[in-house]
Amino acid sequence: NKSSACTTVPIVTCENNRSIPIISLEQEGSPEVIQEGNCIRLKGNGNNIVKSTDRLLFDWYGIIK
Repeated sequence: NKSSACTTVPIVTCENNRSIPIISLEQEGSPEVIQEGNCIRLKGNGNNIVKSTDRLLFDWYGIIK
């Protein structure tokens, strides 16, 4: 929200929203996918966040369960 174009756009996070689906990318810890209600948290440090993203996509496409 630092540019003038975004001053009126709210920042939506898993903590402050329960009505719309959110995918949160969090650069911390080991690769992990956590689903909490309408929120999906993809965790991982550095390139390990790609492992979390791949895991979620493979599950959605039915490649792994």
